[in-house]
Amino acid sequence: MSKVKVTFAIYGDEFNINNVSEILNLSPSKTRIKGVTPPGGKIPSPTTGWSLSTEYEDSHDVMDQINNLSSTLKRKTSELKKIKKIYDVKYVFMLSIKIEDGKAPGFHLDGELLSFVNEIDAAIDLDMYIL
Repeated sequence: MSKVKVTFAIYGDEFNINNVSEILNLSPSKTRIKGVTPPGGKIPSPTTGWSLSTEYEDSHDVMDQINNLSSTLKRKTSELKKIKKIYDVKYVFMLSIKIEDGKAPGFHLDGELLSFVNEIDAAIDLDMYIL
């Protein structure tokens, strides 16, 4: 079975990550500050970032993990638009799929998700790893 992880990331030149957490009323899974080298890293971060992620989970369908994360974020649409306006940031949904034994999960992005992605002006990034 394959494993899937979904991350929603906010990134930009410089913005207040604490204010983003406050506006969204969510705690991030991970943050980074432009110019600061993360623990265990070798180079400073080129951008400031705030992200919310699922863990890697066994999956037959990528939409299961996407829906887990997007259901929380869809309730925050007006807040996400506000953050984008205040800080001129970018949004991206990052899908990471680890394919094991040649068994890839189903991959279908429904209209409701795509409408939400479009409404908040986000991108979708897909990384697949064949193990």
